[in-house]
Amino acid sequence: MTTTGRRLDLAWALPRTGPAPTGFLVAVSGAFTGAFALPSRAVRGVVGPGAYTLTVRATNACGASEPAPPQTVVVP
Repeated sequence: MTTTGRRLDLAWALPRTGPAPTGFLVAVSGAFTGAFALPSRAVRGVVGPGAYTLTVRATNACGASEPAPPQTVVVP
């Protein structure tokens, strides 16, 4: 996860075990709280100032994986 000004770039590795993911679920808490589904392993965008904590789960026909360890970023 990196920030440049207010641009946040988030990318993650594939799970080490289990069936191949068909999507990912990103949960955000802090200055913004919500969750969204993604078909790929990366997302970028401009965000408002504040602290954000993000977790990612891989998803497929079997369900969702355990969440990855949370990552926190502070955007000025």
